[in-house]
Amino acid sequence: MKLKHIAVMAGIVLILILTVQNLDMVRVDVLFWGFTFPLILLIYIALGLGFLAGYLLGGPAKRRDTGTVPPERRLKDDSRDWDDRG
Repeated sequence: MKLKHIAVMAGIVLILILTVQNLDMVRVDVLFWGFTFPLILLIYIALGLGFLAGYLLGGPAKRRDTGTVPPERRLKDDSRDWDDRG
């Protein structure tokens, strides 16, 4: 078995343990409304909203300038190398 498969299976087992341990019903009051549902549902909703907010508000990733110039954009230098004096 590959390490990747073992890691995925371990992750699934941990998610199942988290789910089973948080099946208790909780009451959530929002302004004038009250809701009762499993705690794990509240955890997954918060996780999903967090991912969504990070995706929408994260913006595009900025590319770092490595200081290198691609070969096709380099200036051609016709002068000789310093060591080749002749």
